[in-house]
Amino acid sequence: MRTQTLVVTAMLIGGAAACTGGQSTTAGMRYDGVKVRCTSTGDDVAQCAPVAPGDACDAANVLWPPNHKMIQFTLADCAPPPGCGDGGGDGGGDGSGSGSGSGSGSGSGGGIGILPSTASAAAPTATAKITSITVDEAVDVGPGGDGHTTTGDVQLIDATTFALRSERQGGGDGRVYRVSWADEAGATGSCEFDVPHDQGPAHGAIDSGVVVTVEPL
Repeated sequence: MRTQTLVVTAMLIGGAAACTGGQSTTAGMRYDGVKVRCTSTGDDVAQCAPVAPGDACDAANVLWPPNHKMIQFTLADCAPPPGCGDGGGDGGGDGSGSGSGSGSGSGSGGGIGILPSTASAAAPTATAKITSITVDEAVDVGPGGDGHTTTGDVQLIDATTFALRSERQGGGDGRVYRVSWADEAGATGSCEFDVPHDQGPAHGAIDSGVVVTVEPL
């Protein structure tokens, strides 16, 4: 599979994700058989985390439905859900845990993370800036694919603000966006944004490997 690297300048976009009047929750089964509960965090956006205690870090932000809309986020949206890292353990990845129980810890380096793979369990710090956004499928595959969108599906707005299109390929297994960051102290991390193929926000998406990388200048 060929990897495409894009370098883009900052763009302006309207229509940030607005919070709904009250939170709503949806329960369901993720593609890998894990029971999850999804809580709305904005219009067409939810954060989905496993129901089982101790698995709160295995979560992701989910764009649903796949209605072709561009939705705006900031690095603040990469904060782990409640309960992630509250327990202890030795920390995930390169981090050095900070609690005392069965949680994942939240060290200052990279770590395990929000959703199964390599996202960081620690929230971005005040000096964190976006280093890259990757996508695990091509963002323009023609008729019958990703909805004929004529502009990019990833937009870097400034050092901490970005927009993602709620879109995925019709014949694929869902789209995974991964937002990576680094701060002035050298701490790094990433978080995941999914666009499931079907079955609502709870189903999640399968990370098929990086196909497109978007980086700031």
